[in-house]
Amino acid sequence: QAFRRAEESGKPFHACILDLTIPGGMGGKAVALRILEIRSDAVLVASSGYSDDPVVSEPGAHGFRGSLSKPFLREDLARLLEGVVAA
Repeated sequence: QAFRRAEESGKPFHACILDLTIPGGMGGKAVALRILEIRSDAVLVASSGYSDDPVVSEPGAHGFRGSLSKPFLREDLARLLEGVVAA
């Protein structure tokens, strides 16, 4: 809903960081599919505390431009976003 509202307001997100595992909620893979239906070129980054998740090791195969394993440093986040937003 937040992504759709941002698109409709004319102030779209530059990138979205999606946690892959949300206890009791919709995980990042499902959210990514919905976002990509709204805007196929959305910049999506997967984040997970489970480094063995296939999305973390191969984000491009799942609609993401990159991934971050938690915990991560601010510098890691900045470097990744700089690379995926500029691409």
